[in-house]
Amino acid sequence: MQEETSNRDGMDVCLCRLEYRDDDKIELTFSGAKRPIFLVREGELKKIHGSIESIGGWLEGMQRDFENKTIELEKNDALYLTSDGFADSANPKRKKFGEKRFRKMLIESAHLPMDEQRQIIVKALADHQQDTEQRDDITIVGIRV
Repeated sequence: MQEETSNRDGMDVCLCRLEYRDDDKIELTFSGAKRPIFLVREGELKKIHGSIESIGGWLEGMQRDFENKTIELEKNDALYLTSDGFADSANPKRKKFGEKRFRKMLIESAHLPMDEQRQIIVKALADHQQDTEQRDDITIVGIRV
């Protein structure tokens, strides 16, 4: 247990639920622990922030509340749940890929089929990292509505 070892490691994570309603609408319920979800609709990206707390990490008496956010989705919306690993990945000069560049890549490719987006993302990462060792997990989950 973290309280016995004083380990304060936490985890940043985002979760979502898609619910098909009776009126043919799709409802997204999102909650994030220091992670957002990205929504691209008609060429515009909206960053939906999660809570500012991580999951885990021990601080005595600390209460954490994670807010659920509900959004009505539209046909062809693209959702992206990510870890921070892609934006934080470094090149040989130790420069990060960066979230601004990552968001731009999502906007520019969101209209493409998911497999093509995957290829663009993998190539962008390889071009950026070159031979630099990857030091963090990289997770990107894309969903087309």
